[in-house]
Amino acid sequence: MDYLKSLLELIKSKGEISEDNIIILSLEEIVSIWNRGDVVKSYPYKQHHIYTSDTMIEQNQKIKKIIDNTDFLKDVISCLEKLEEDGEIKFLSINNEKKLIKDINYLNSPEDKIYLKFTKTAKRMYGSPKFIENPPQIIWGDIKIPIPHGSRQFCVCRVLFNKKIDEIVSWDEIMEEIIGGEDFKKNDWRTVYDAVCAVNKKVKEKTGKNIFRTSRKSFSRTA
Repeated sequence: MDYLKSLLELIKSKGEISEDNIIILSLEEIVSIWNRGDVVKSYPYKQHHIYTSDTMIEQNQKIKKIIDNTDFLKDVISCLEKLEEDGEIKFLSINNEKKLIKDINYLNSPEDKIYLKFTKTAKRMYGSPKFIENPPQIIWGDIKIPIPHGSRQFCVCRVLFNKKIDEIVSWDEIMEEIIGGEDFKKNDWRTVYDAVCAVNKKVKEKTGKNIFRTSRKSFSRTA
């Protein structure tokens, strides 16, 4: 569920992943990811605060319209319940008053705030990542990212995790691992590039960070 991932990323962006750190989310912030960022954005303005055609008042009206949408509040409740069920977060309160997630149904202002924190059981990223071939996965602290066995992504990980951090690897070395030889063409660099980016995407979805540094034809580990 894309919205669930986006909400968790928003929560993680608010501060240190610690059970002692209380996270505060406004409904306005949550609207921005629920609507994929199409509503909440910064609008340029001229001197003396003369706004462009889409004024801040109009912007707030758009935000309020989404908050009044029953589906929005249902999505927020559903995602927070799922994150709590998975042991990622502990819901605390709304505006430091109401204590139940379902009370979000009664919110109606962009300034309304949800208070929560990470739990003891939340998965944490620590230490250095490592690649395990059987079963194939990247392990970074408590976080595990499966990699398809025998795939191009598998070959990328096998090569790059055998190198030191920041050691540069040319695309053709990884391509040799993928096809088991040197019978490839110069424009096959794109195959390697796409595979490296695919691994980065998987890792970033779970950790918020890229694990490989990329250029068009060379790569290195960042951690």
